[in-house]
Amino acid sequence: MMNLKRVEHVAVLVDDIEKSTQFLKEILNFNYVPTIDWTVNEDLDGNPIEPYTLRVAFFKLENIVLELMQVLDGKSFYDKFKDKVGQGIHHVCFDVDDIKEEIKNLEKIGIKVIESGKFAGSSFAYLDTEKTCGFLLELFQKRTRSRKSHMKKNK
Repeated sequence: MMNLKRVEHVAVLVDDIEKSTQFLKEILNFNYVPTIDWTVNEDLDGNPIEPYTLRVAFFKLENIVLELMQVLDGKSFYDKFKDKVGQGIHHVCFDVDDIKEEIKNLEKIGIKVIESGKFAGSSFAYLDTEKTCGFLLELFQKRTRSRKSHMKKNK
């Protein structure tokens, strides 16, 4: 059915990414945690959407990445989760080679995409799995187009 390569990351939506990152750095004994800001302004097909900006911190562990996320600006798909749950595990992300093909396979069995987008040359799609799983599944295809300058490093 699906060709999921591996779990890429587990993402947690947080209220204060700086506070949460500092706390986990101490617990996990990390000196440096890559943190970026990115703006999502188009869907999976390249159609414009109302832009929003996220700040994301990546704890790269031996076998998985723990991703902390905070919405910085704009109305986003994440607002509904934040209003309903507050902080918490938002999604589990899987690497895929062909995101559009995987979406077609899932739609055949009744699983719909509820949000998608592109950033920094990669594509993502969130699947409607919260009622069944208690969290969303995300498909992630790296570098599906050339990198754009709307992703900046945050120090």
